[in-house]
Amino acid sequence: PALMKAATWSILAVGGVAYEGIKQYMNFNKLITQTVTQAGVPASQMGFLTNMTESISKMTGVGLTDVANNLYRVASGTASWNAGLGATKKQLTDIVTSVTKLQVLGNVPAGAASEQAARVITALVNSNIKGVGTSSEKAAALINAAVGSGDMRLNDLVPGIGRGVLQSAKANGMSAKDMLSWIALQTSMGTTASVAGNYVKTGINLLANPSAQGVLAESMIGIKPGEMQGILSGPGGLQAAVATFNEAVKKFALSSGLVGYRTNIGNPRPGGTGETAAINKLQTWMVGEMNPTVLKQWEHGGSAASGGLTAANQQWVTDLILTKSFGGSKQFATLASILKNPQLLAGIETSIGNKSSLAYYNSSYGIASQTPSQRFHKDLSTIEVDLVKAGQALYPVTIKLVDAF
Repeated sequence: PALMKAATWSILAVGGVAYEGIKQYMNFNKLITQTVTQAGVPASQMGFLTNMTESISKMTGVGLTDVANNLYRVASGTASWNAGLGATKKQLTDIVTSVTKLQVLGNVPAGAASEQAARVITALVNSNIKGVGTSSEKAAALINAAVGSGDMRLNDLVPGIGRGVLQSAKANGMSAKDMLSWIALQTSMGTTASVAGNYVKTGINLLANPSAQGVLAESMIGIKPGEMQGILSGPGGLQAAVATFNEAVKKFALSSGLVGYRTNIGNPRPGGTGETAAINKLQTWMVGEMNPTVLKQWEHGGSAASGGLTAANQQWVTDLILTKSFGGSKQFATLASILKNPQLLAGIETSIGNKSSLAYYNSSYGIASQTPSQRFHKDLSTIEVDLVKAGQALYPVTIKLVDAF
């Protein structure tokens, strides 16, 4: 009887393992199939997709389902590549590997958060943004560096990037490093990364393309229409744009933006053009309280000792121009955060630059992949893959038995 009991339990155990293997295989196969039926990968690559996903899961310790979902997001996001044929096998492997390694580095939980990370990396690569190009490794390394240079975790940053800031940066010629530095600076001042991404999106647009009032305000300090966008997209990037504004605001010096201050039909606006228009506009903004002494100091543009603005008056003038250039919206604080904290911005940019090399990224992944937790997850992933393989082998026999009934 004891032997019979043992045999019964053994049969039940084997049957349970077989059932679990078949169930997991069917679920996994369904995800891989969706990569073919909806993401457009050729059906002939089913075997390759299966093996690639299983290998990455075992290598990283990220669950098979999450890697399969990564694959779907990458395949669907790169469907337009190679003249509409989609990413090659190597491109798919490289991007899915980069995404999955980043998830390990960021301790991204399974499920929706994991899938979102895949979307963001794919979007960065798709955008071909300055500083990343089409390299998924560079994209992952840069995001990892940004997380480590601000007050955030990867889970915080992913939704922030997914709210349009990437498109704003790309449209205005901004580098990925500058975009992420601005977000990181916002987080260091208490804004969550998910909210900061939305603020920076509009901040970029305002800095590069100010409103009509913003153009007038900047024209008073010698900044021409379109000049800031050119600087932002140039070699100096965001730091050069900040330095240009902060230097220009020290002196009242008109640019062409006020020379032609006219109505839509070409007549001079009330208040005249040029310097007369600028002074009258300042008086309007200040409700007639523009101090002639302050204006004279501002026109001088030198140090306080030589007749320029005192520190207090400089602060007042700077706030005025900031308010009129970027005020009237929630983004004033976003612009002020970088314009009034150039040293903090420079420090964050340097930190991201130091941490975004592939050598640093690969070293960091090597450490993260050898933690007790991740080594255990690698073992679990190996068991999961073996179970799926067993289920795949047993499925044909099982389905025949089921069909027979």
